[in-house]
Amino acid sequence: MPIPASHIVDVIPRVITGGSQDLELNGLLLTDNPIISASTMVLSFPSALAVGAYFGLDSVEYAAADVYFTSYNNKFTAPKAFFVARRIAEAVPAWLRSGRNNKAMTDFQAVTDGAMTISVDHAAHAVADVDLSGATSFSEVAALVAGAVNAAAGSEVVTGTFSSLTGAFTFTSATAGDASDVSYGAPGAVGTDIAALLNLTEAAGAVLSQGSGPLT
Repeated sequence: MPIPASHIVDVIPRVITGGSQDLELNGLLLTDNPIISASTMVLSFPSALAVGAYFGLDSVEYAAADVYFTSYNNKFTAPKAFFVARRIAEAVPAWLRSGRNNKAMTDFQAVTDGAMTISVDHAAHAVADVDLSGATSFSEVAALVAGAVNAAAGSEVVTGTFSSLTGAFTFTSATAGDASDVSYGAPGAVGTDIAALLNLTEAAGAVLSQGSGPLT
């Protein structure tokens, strides 16, 4: 489907005096990096370091931003923003990325009755009795929670991972395309609220990326 112009540009009417330095030319980079939510599309960064903090210092996005902000010598003005947009060339799955983890492993290992509700591909799943006491890493926590969701669904509907770059847990739908869908986490009926523990709520800074078909 086509990309709406409003996803890429935001036109603000203004008057620019002749010969002034008010005119700004800010660049736009297209990338297929899935770290950008398909629901957000375009991100704005004020510096190369900000790009590096989001994508990683070894990323092609940071390398491009470093050149972009450095620009040429003896310049009259420097770029004020660097825009990065996600190019979706093939169907992509929905995912839920938690807010940055601020918990220690011992906080997760103390949980033996974890519970939450989450919707995957428009089907709600109630997760209960999640035992995280044996987890030895954040990646294991993600795998155990994803396994509990799959057990509640009766099939593999999500995978769970943890990224040291984003410091976040990500739960990705097993399907791709416009029908792929994931919701924020919510408390379960009884037990320890692992949606809050893993920062899977909107209030905790979680990010949703709904599935999408190819964008032309």
